[in-house]
Amino acid sequence: MLSDLLSNTLTLADALLGQGGTGSGTMPAQPTTTNTPGLTAVLKLDAANLLDLKASLGTGESLLVVSGNVFERQSDGALVDLGLDIGTAPTATSSLITVGGKILAQGTNGSLIDLNLGIGTDGLIGATPPAAEAGQTQDVFRFYNVDTGVHFYTASSVERDSVINNLPQFKYEGNAFDVSTDQGAGPEVFRFYNVQTGTHFYTASEAERDTVRATLGQYNYEGVAYTAYSTDGGGTHEALYRFYNVETGAHFYTTSEVEVASVQQNLHQFQYEGIAYYVDAA
Repeated sequence: MLSDLLSNTLTLADALLGQGGTGSGTMPAQPTTTNTPGLTAVLKLDAANLLDLKASLGTGESLLVVSGNVFERQSDGALVDLGLDIGTAPTATSSLITVGGKILAQGTNGSLIDLNLGIGTDGLIGATPPAAEAGQTQDVFRFYNVDTGVHFYTASSVERDSVINNLPQFKYEGNAFDVSTDQGAGPEVFRFYNVQTGTHFYTASEAERDTVRATLGQYNYEGVAYTAYSTDGGGTHEALYRFYNVETGAHFYTTSEVEVASVQQNLHQFQYEGIAYYVDAA
């Protein structure tokens, strides 16, 4: 079972070298189980365990990622923390990292291997979900963290429910706005987690994403949060406005022009940064 999974999910161009694979470093068109090395010969233990667990899940069970932690969702809906952390670089405790929604593992020879277990709909680790029909939307939910005074946004209903059930300091504020389920509808919105402040940052700018990753080490890149729009679509979409809190270093996002006016009038520590991108009304 694992050998079948491995042949379908691992990019082994580097890992197979010296492990019984092709000596040229190129992948055969259809790798077979006969030249597939054992998991522990290629992958560090946490990555091998992740694939092993993925292959052994029962009906109705799945894996999901919440703020860099891997959970197993059982058939009764319960979430079990597997103790596997996914960060932005391999560490002493975990060789798993996430880059652009993909999960990579550090091989025993130091190379990075694509496990092809990307973070898909609702944070599920699995195959890429099928393409959505044009015009479909999904909710983006908003929370207010009473400890930090900062809002948190997620398009994942699984993550929403996990936060509601496990993080009482996050007060649920409902559906803030909607976004497209069509990945080609507009720019991807990238999500970061600030390990110093415990807050999240969102941007649809690839240049800003790359700058943050290159210069701000306290921000862990968590991949694509959802898909937005680059224009108002002739009035079809509405603007999402962005503020920067000079006191906390956190950002605030809202589609409400009333809320924008209230913040500008009453909360002078918030600097208005304009329209971040466009979304759909909730």
